[in-house]
Amino acid sequence: MPDYDDQPQGPTTGPRKWLEPFAKRFCFMHGQEELLLRFSPLWINQEEFKVPRGKSKMHDKMKKYQRTPWDLDPRLRCNHADCGTSLWRQVDVPLDYVEQEGKSLYQIRWRLVWTPFSEIEDLDRAQALLENQRIKQNLRTSPRAGEIVEKRLQKLGEVAKVVQLEGILEA
Repeated sequence: MPDYDDQPQGPTTGPRKWLEPFAKRFCFMHGQEELLLRFSPLWINQEEFKVPRGKSKMHDKMKKYQRTPWDLDPRLRCNHADCGTSLWRQVDVPLDYVEQEGKSLYQIRWRLVWTPFSEIEDLDRAQALLENQRIKQNLRTSPRAGEIVEKRLQKLGEVAKVVQLEGILEA
């Protein structure tokens, strides 16, 4: 059985440790690039999820996984959690469960999470690993990809200005 601290370490109390990156994209909602990351399993207090009947939902997920285990396939969208999603939506499956000092602690395996560059510790290492994966898989990136992102950002900025002007004119 693992050794627990008084405070469970989790995404709400500190950064998670990422294991490997799978993909890169630009998030227009946040205006920055993101990496699709796999995070290491983490022990976390069930109360941090803030969902009704969270304990029973966790046990149901855990039983289903124990009957028929599955792997996280990065190619499947159902295994991804978008940036800014709730902690509950980032849970793939609870792997283990213990009661400690009146708290229900679960060892969580996380979905692959789209994580903004600004929230990634050791970003250079993550980008280097992603590039190595691309080379191994013989993937290439179009040189136009950067131009497309810049054009879309420019268009988004123009639309925002029009919306602001319309708001001023209506007032």
